[in-house]
Order: sequence, then C-alpha cells, then structure tokens
Amino acid sequence: MKDLDEQVTNQLFANLMAVNSSHVEVSSCNFSRANMSKQDKLGESAEGSSRVALYHRYRILHCYTLECNYVTGKVPLTHPVAAAGGNRRTGAEPLSPERPAELQVKYTPSHWKEVGRASLCALLDLACEGHHPWSRIRQSSYRSFDNAR
Repeated sequence: MKDLDEQVTNQLFANLMAVNSSHVEVSSCNFSRANMSKQDKLGESAEGSSRVALYHRYRILHCYTLECNYVTGKVPLTHPVAAAGGNRRTGAEPLSPERPAELQVKYTPSHWKEVGRASLCALLDLACEGHHPWSRIRQSSYRSFDNAR
C-alpha cells in the first residue's frame, strides 16, 4: 500500500472477515512487502497478480486471495464465531447464532456461502465503523471497532 492508513484499512478488513467467519485465519495472512516481491519456483511474484494490479490501477484496497488446501483448511481447527449482536427477537432463536469451532473442515458450497456472508458483514462493519446493530465486533476479542483497527 502507498501509505500506512491504506495498509491499516486493508488489514482491518481481513480482521473483520475473521470476526465474521470461522474460516478466515488472519494469523495465516502475510501482508509484508517482502512477501509481495518473493518469487515462486517459476520466478513469479504476487506483484504480477490481478489483486495487486487492481490496487495499482484503481486503488482497490480490499482485494484478497482466499486459499484452501485440497478443499481442506490448513489449520486442523477453525475458530469459533460469536453470535451477531442485536439478533434476538422476543421468544425466538437468534437469527445469526454463535458458530463453534470445527475440526478439519472439508469445504462445501455451504462453507463458501458462509465466507461470502462474512465478507458482507465485514463490509458493513467497515462502512458503519462497527455501529450497525448486527456487528460481532463487541463480542469478539477486539471489543470495539477502534481496537480492531
């Protein structure tokens, strides 16, 4: 990123994705400059990827690569996700309940849908700076939008 504020905003979205999806592991992300220029066995680097090109051309900050190892996550255990805030109706089950950790997930379309929903929740958190009624930030280890930033 061209400046620290853009880098913080870029990484903030990844943190918000992890708050909303048990299948996003920020600890497995590498946002370093060295990683961007590191060459693979074919001599190519992330600098040549479409997400980097989109950033340079259009300044799109939130362009990421989702990786999955043979349709299975790299870590043996996903992390739990708190229930969304403000999702109780009188006498009804929560609309977006807590999701417990899972062991060695074999990804299916329903898992990818969950990641898609989490990305929309993260965008809403970002746009509302954590003030929308369904935010999970208050129930996360961050406790506030500013702490997540």
